[in-house]
Amino acid sequence: MQEKSDLEETLVKHAGDLGYTSLELWKLKSIDSIASVASALMTTGITMFAYLLFLLFIGVGVALYLGEMFGKLYIGFALVAGFYLLIGLLIQIVFSKNLKNKFYETIITKYYKHKSETQV
Repeated sequence: MQEKSDLEETLVKHAGDLGYTSLELWKLKSIDSIASVASALMTTGITMFAYLLFLLFIGVGVALYLGEMFGKLYIGFALVAGFYLLIGLLIQIVFSKNLKNKFYETIITKYYKHKSETQV
């Protein structure tokens, strides 16, 4: 009778340990997936920031050059600003929905690709 009681206690203890371990594993997998997606977004963000700095300095250079060509500095900056406005409107009108879907698909794909790699 004592052996049966000891066996039941051991079984309950192992079941509790299994539940705790499963919960911890779920937490670690979740953190790993979130970290993977966040790191991909951070890398993309830093890269985009570098491109924006490049565009900023190129834009200033072109604006100064055009301003020198036209004799008035503000004309060069106005032309570059108008060009950027035109590009921004073009992106907004033509590509806004596609860009939103592309970003969404990239994040989801990265999440599930990482998730499937960690389960192997």
